[in-house]
Amino acid sequence: MSVNLDVVVETAIRGQDALLAVPIDTSRGRSTPLFSEQSAMDSITLVSIIVDIESRIKGILGKDIMLADISDLPEGSQPFSTIGTLISYIETRVSQL
Repeated sequence: MSVNLDVVVETAIRGQDALLAVPIDTSRGRSTPLFSEQSAMDSITLVSIIVDIESRIKGILGKDIMLADISDLPEGSQPFSTIGTLISYIETRVSQL
């Protein structure tokens, strides 16, 4: 079974809208800043999105995925800086399942 990561990530982001003063503007698609200097997202929102994505992927694939642990990435990697970098990171993790 395949996973449409664009939909999974967008759904997880939209799930935070009610909790934010200003919803995350995803109109730039994969270029949308998430957790970076260009974004107003805080770390708690990021963690909530990551947990939601992990849960959705487990529901689809039936396997656990760990996205919060980036210790095995090269120094300077920023997998949460944009929607695109997040999706690329998730694709890598899913391929390792």
